[in-house]
Amino acid sequence: EAILFTGTLVEEVMTPAPVAIGPDTPISEIVRRLADLGTKSLPVTDSEGTYLGLVDQEAVMVRLAQDLAAQRRRFAGLRASPTEAEAASIMVSGIAPVERGTTVGALLERLAMRRARVVPVTEAGRLIGIITRTDLIRLLLDRGGAPIESSGDAPI
Repeated sequence: EAILFTGTLVEEVMTPAPVAIGPDTPISEIVRRLADLGTKSLPVTDSEGTYLGLVDQEAVMVRLAQDLAAQRRRFAGLRASPTEAEAASIMVSGIAPVERGTTVGALLERLAMRRARVVPVTEAGRLIGIITRTDLIRLLLDRGGAPIESSGDAPI
């Protein structure tokens, strides 16, 4: 069972204003941004800032491997190369965002159940931040001796 941080809100721990990409961002640009930022994932938003999904390193690697295999087949058959894939074709849209007022305890339970590594934080559907497992580990370390309410006997 998850440790509950009943008095801490997601907005207090999140990384605000994360770098986001559009659904039409080419994979080559996604790879560059992931490397430049030293991050494992990027949120995808529309032109209004509405959260659409998430692109992570794993999705990029899977797509690059698929593209490499397809290139080999095309080369053997001397066919033309397709256009480069875009973020919309590899993003995961099943990672539902949380609102900024969600408690960290509720988020911890969700992360544990869904095995998510990053969760977008929204306000009225617009992306305002992201929260990662690393952010939560930092909170645990920062809290040091502060009282933590637990819903069970699970170790930290």
